[in-house]
Amino acid sequence: MSITVRPNGSPEYPVYAAGGWQALWNTDQLKSIRGKGRVFLITQSGLEDPVLQPLLEAGLSEVFPEGVNDRHIIRIGQGEHNKHLNTIGPIYNHLIDCGIDRRSTLLALGGGVVGDLTGFVAATILRGVRFVQLPTTLLAAVDSSVGG
Repeated sequence: MSITVRPNGSPEYPVYAAGGWQALWNTDQLKSIRGKGRVFLITQSGLEDPVLQPLLEAGLSEVFPEGVNDRHIIRIGQGEHNKHLNTIGPIYNHLIDCGIDRRSTLLALGGGVVGDLTGFVAATILRGVRFVQLPTTLLAAVDSSVGG
């Protein structure tokens, strides 16, 4: 399901809702970034569950079956205390070392901390790169859906 929102006169953008992991990877937004540069997934360390990890990897392969230039997964710690420049610096360094460019896309898979950090990094690295939120909590989903 998709709706289009325009918060406070800002440019409109689509908000997708999906049920389950398979549906999450099947959105037009994710399919639209195929072949358009490197894709980096920023997620939280708690999502390394043995059941979830294969779904995560299968999802990346499903969204990018013909192979995006590079796929990199960056994991950050959980909790509000990770919203700090000490967390962002290593992310910038990793992205630059891996060859991020203006055609790259950052995917934020996780709760509010992941979404906030990834959004900040996407907006500030190289004067801005594409950014897609994949919230895994209700609060992060609501925050993401209204320009958060």
